Amino acid sequence: MENNNFEDWGRKLSALLPESASQIKQDIEKNIKFLVKDAIKRMDLVERSELEELQSKQVSKISELQQRIDELEAQIK
Repeated sequence: MENNNFEDWGRKLSALLPESASQIKQDIEKNIKFLVKDAIKRMDLVERSELEELQSKQVSKISELQQRIDELEAQIK
């Protein structure tokens, strides 16, 4: 997830507070950002690039296995 999303969430949540509580508002915004980032970090998520790399390896391996199956089938015929 991009940092822009965290900033947007923080701004939207802090916008709900009255303007007179600007210092408290800033503190809450920082705490919310920290909590959300920490929660996502603990989820053990992977980046899209890692997932795409894994998918590419799996597709390659499946192709190799399919080729080997075809060779074995040809041998038993």
